[in-house]
Amino acid sequence: MSSTDTLTSSQTSTNAQVLDATTHANIHDKLARALGIKTAQVNAFVKLYDEGATVPFIARYRKEKTQNLDDAQLRALEKSLNYERDMATRRLKITELLSTQGNLTDELQTRIDNATSKLELEDIYLPYRPRRRSPAAKARAAGLDVAAQAVLTQEITLTEALADYQVQSTISDDNGNEIEVDFSDIDKQLAGVQASSLMNGRRR
Repeated sequence: MSSTDTLTSSQTSTNAQVLDATTHANIHDKLARALGIKTAQVNAFVKLYDEGATVPFIARYRKEKTQNLDDAQLRALEKSLNYERDMATRRLKITELLSTQGNLTDELQTRIDNATSKLELEDIYLPYRPRRRSPAAKARAAGLDVAAQAVLTQEITLTEALADYQVQSTISDDNGNEIEVDFSDIDKQLAGVQASSLMNGRRR
């Protein structure tokens, strides 16, 4: 047995871990129909594949498990399995994001469920995707513009202006969308103040 045909150490897709049993079963049924094979054959392949077996290994040494699926069938199954898992994971993530934003409707859920490609999923989410924010915009959302204004209007240093700054547990934009930023230490806070447009290019 060639060492290249034995089990790999990390073949299992991490996407598979976030999907529930019903989603897995639906994917397996869909693949069986699309490839003209039995669901039991798909299940057998997936079990071996998720345990770390490569396609060459399965094709050569596990024919009895897959009921004689050949190399071409196994490679098609591998490709389709990974694609469908990626689709299901992204579908779940977009649903969660829209729900968190308060934008999820029955109509959107139906469109998400019926999407047949990653591009279609991204097109559905595009109008709700938070826009990219500049460092200055993030700093202002975090309240660091107050310190920047203080430096501009008072004879104090940046460090002094930040003396009373309190790190916020959550930071949201004007639309209520949460922003992922980190101003947890003084150096990051100083950088945030410097990035603020209120500083007008003034250096620390």
